[in-house]
Amino acid sequence: MGKRTSILLLAVLSACFCVRGQTTVRRWVTTYEFKGAGRVQTEPIRFWDTKWRVNYQPKGDGPFEILIRDLSTNKYHKITHQRSGKPIGGQVGGSGAIKDACLVVRGSDEGWHIVISQDLDRVDEWEYRQRKRPASLTLPFGSWSGAAGDHEFSFELSDARSCVRAVQRRVGYLRVEIEDANGATVSRTVSTKVGESESWLYAPGTYKARISAVGTEWNLHVETLDEGTKPEVKDGK
Repeated sequence: MGKRTSILLLAVLSACFCVRGQTTVRRWVTTYEFKGAGRVQTEPIRFWDTKWRVNYQPKGDGPFEILIRDLSTNKYHKITHQRSGKPIGGQVGGSGAIKDACLVVRGSDEGWHIVISQDLDRVDEWEYRQRKRPASLTLPFGSWSGAAGDHEFSFELSDARSCVRAVQRRVGYLRVEIEDANGATVSRTVSTKVGESESWLYAPGTYKARISAVGTEWNLHVETLDEGTKPEVKDGK
């Protein structure tokens, strides 16, 4: 082997080790953060085939629960389940890939804060940063509005993944409860400040919205990730 060939081979091997070293450099990256109150299902999320940890900080009293719902198998993985008393914050770690998931959070109306971090190499981190937030891909399906008081109406969704987004216009109190066709509460968002809150639905069907507002106007928007038709309004406006 000539001297020139040996130098070229060493350069190629050095470049290969350099690239491999760069891709295997890992660090903890905050991939998702959620703040809310009440009971919600979050937007679709992804766990890479690596280590991850969920940090949570609940407020108020009463039961507090976080589950990871694998949307491809409909299996649930428990993060925390505090039945009564004043819940405490903490951190739970795990590993393994769940490509299609969401968080199911059942907390008090006082609120909660959840941060998901994952141990990613540079390739996975680059892929994560290329992914658009699912909420930015939603299509408008229906909107309702109202003022202070109690309101109730139903709508029917033909798509499997939809976002229910509540907008509070003034400082006051706004509670939005969504029930499925069996009368089970699938989400309950609560807010007292101007802003938005959201929860996701992962099954088609008929849903009932119950809204209680004090001192504020509101808007409720239903959006979907899938193509489809506008939901049929059963009653209300």
